[in-house]
Amino acid sequence: MLSNPNQNYNNIRGLTILISDIRNSTTREAEAKRVEKELDKIRKKFNSNKALSGYDKKKYVWKLLYIYILGYKIDFGYNYAADLITSIKFSEKITGYISMSILFKENNPEISIMINSIKNDLLNQNSLCQSMAITLTANLNNNELIANLSKEIFTFLSRFSEKSLYVAKKALVCLGRIIKVNKEMHDATVYSRYILKVLDLKNFETLLGAASLVATLIQTFGTSGYEEVAMKFFNEILYKMKECPEEYIYYHIKAPWLQIKILKIMEL
Repeated sequence: MLSNPNQNYNNIRGLTILISDIRNSTTREAEAKRVEKELDKIRKKFNSNKALSGYDKKKYVWKLLYIYILGYKIDFGYNYAADLITSIKFSEKITGYISMSILFKENNPEISIMINSIKNDLLNQNSLCQSMAITLTANLNNNELIANLSKEIFTFLSRFSEKSLYVAKKALVCLGRIIKVNKEMHDATVYSRYILKVLDLKNFETLLGAASLVATLIQTFGTSGYEEVAMKFFNEILYKMKECPEEYIYYHIKAPWLQIKILKIMEL
């Protein structure tokens, strides 16, 4: 179980001071000097024999993230960033997932070590854990990670009604990414059958994700097996936008992004 996810995980005094110091730097040279001083401090903390608390790891990783976003090179601390995803504290776990998404390249060796931890979060009944694991899988595009998690992510489509709709939407988008890397997991008959069930719900939380997945499937494998899916999008979704919830209306246009996706499917 995660601890309270509503806590303010950005309330880190050391990070606030670093940001303030950098913002107050009057020249680029002064900023670079302050950044190098902070990096040297973090290196020493990571290389110390003294064990770091979860809070300390979180604090130093957020500092590395901020420095990286400023445009400076970060070449250490990846193992601490990855280790945070195993924490039971939400503020630490989400720090780990965010830092891996931003700092890591698809071939980072730390990814292989953390696959089981990411899979455990995917199999967790907590929708926050599931959501973070799916998002990271889609963002990293790591072949080994995708190979190990593709079957579990597919269950968000095959057992759609049992899952959180918000997480299922992410899984649909992630499946599109996975298919581009791992084409052998595709079965047109199986996929189309489950997608039709998703469309039957007419839930706008997941329709956009389903449309993205269908567009990817058709572009990758062709139209065979998806004629019924395409016509269902066109006849039952596009022509029934009056059911669109208010939060999906943009400048008086009902779900414009979904309409564009459906027209793309029809074009394909």
